[in-house]
Amino acid sequence: MTFEFTEDEIANIKAEVAQNGRLDIIKHNELLSAKGDVIAKLEKTIFIAPKEFYKAYKASKEKNK
Repeated sequence: MTFEFTEDEIANIKAEVAQNGRLDIIKHNELLSAKGDVIAKLEKTIFIAPKEFYKAYKASKEKNK
């Protein structure tokens, strides 16, 4: 499954991550049959953050278990 991003989406992602440290994006896609019929609709949440932010985020989640 491939999720595509426009140049504008990439610029907005970079700006929001720079401002907030992280971003959750929800992308939608459809799984098609060989005939082109929709057989499934998919929704994927993509977590985007710099490595340092992600490591701290993951550590805080582990600590709170």
